[in-house]
Amino acid sequence: MKVEGGRISGLSDCQRGYTLYLVMIILSIAAILFSITIAEIRSVRLFAAKEVQKRQAKLLAESGIIRTECFLNGGDGHSIAWETPLYEEKPGDFDTIKLVVEQFGLFSRVISTGKHLATDYRVEGLFGRNVPQLLAPTLTLTGHVGGLILHRGSDVEGGIVFHHGYVYAKKKGNPLPDYTCRLTFRESPPLPFDTLQLPSMFEKYSQRRTSLLQNGPTVAGPLTLHGGNDSLLKRSTLVVNGDCRIMTPGCTGAVIAVSGTCTIECGAKVRLTACFADKIVCEDGATDGSLFFSEKTMSINGGIHNSQFLARDSIGVLGAAALGKMTVIAGLRQEFTKDSLTATGGGIRFDDHAALRGTIICCAATGVNRNAMSPSIVIGEKSAITGNIVTDGDCYIYECDITGHVWARSIVSRDADGSYTNYLIRSSIRCEREEVPFPLIGEVPLKIVFTPVR
Repeated sequence: MKVEGGRISGLSDCQRGYTLYLVMIILSIAAILFSITIAEIRSVRLFAAKEVQKRQAKLLAESGIIRTECFLNGGDGHSIAWETPLYEEKPGDFDTIKLVVEQFGLFSRVISTGKHLATDYRVEGLFGRNVPQLLAPTLTLTGHVGGLILHRGSDVEGGIVFHHGYVYAKKKGNPLPDYTCRLTFRESPPLPFDTLQLPSMFEKYSQRRTSLLQNGPTVAGPLTLHGGNDSLLKRSTLVVNGDCRIMTPGCTGAVIAVSGTCTIECGAKVRLTACFADKIVCEDGATDGSLFFSEKTMSINGGIHNSQFLARDSIGVLGAAALGKMTVIAGLRQEFTKDSLTATGGGIRFDDHAALRGTIICCAATGVNRNAMSPSIVIGEKSAITGNIVTDGDCYIYECDITGHVWARSIVSRDADGSYTNYLIRSSIRCEREEVPFPLIGEVPLKIVFTPVR
């Protein structure tokens, strides 16, 4: 093959045309690949820019949480009860932090939104606190009975507070020296926080429920909320005249008022919802970051829960229920008259083999005679409690394991031989192993504990 007159000799016109065709195809493929590469580079750069914006927005939202912690701890003239429908800060020309904070039962609910350029990031959850300083000892007995007897292998770790008396291995025995060095003697108040806080909160939620039932548009009951009628939950408030059963997995951010009984059943997923009812029964399902208020009795029979349960009457908890560390079970004891006889109702009772990570609080309403009350909190046999037990009455403990803090007037128990006061029988009270958020009440300064709800 040789070149003659600018042409390649030895190749036919067909071969030369085929070579040119191949060259054109190669150039076209190269052009296409080049365009794809440029598009990919632009896509990667755009994705990277969005990720940077998202990361910046997330940091702004998290800084909003820190800002809220400062305010709740008394910063900038605020207090532990600080609320705001909208608080906004602009730390930069293209940055914004928006906060919505409201009291939500015994915690504070916060929504922090960070915005960088056109990207938003939202963090939502509940604020609790560390235990108040008064509750820091492992065991505090506020009554004047005096002393504690550790019976049948019982044990108490950490600090102990009595009005007077010592820790003994048996009645009329000598004080146990290992415990004497950990004892503090003082006159303790009925509760480690203001005794009016809980009764006033219960009254507030009772009035709110009454207002919702009187003023809101109602849906006739009995009503069952399931996947097919989730649209009812899109209302600002769902008011049910009658009973209500919740079976839907889509109950998020709702406000529900029920004139009758509200039942949480299998399949239900209730998140960041406030529910006010005459009675509440949790048979199954799952709740997270929600608030349940009952005018009368409440039963937690099963399910997985990480919510607040408040009742102006008795609360029963069965062993099948799984309760997380943001759980608060709080009851108010009130006097009632029947057949010309006055008695005190309410109280919290855990079934045998119950398990809880959270906080239990039971207190008496103003004017109730605490000396005439039955035990305010009853912990069933072979139960395991991790968290805080607080009452201005007596606490029944027998054959239990408790890890955290116990505050009560006295410990009562009984066995086949009789009933006892300030006997700890086949039970242990151990120091806190993990931090369980305490309700946002009590004195400052405090350490804020934030728990996100997803």
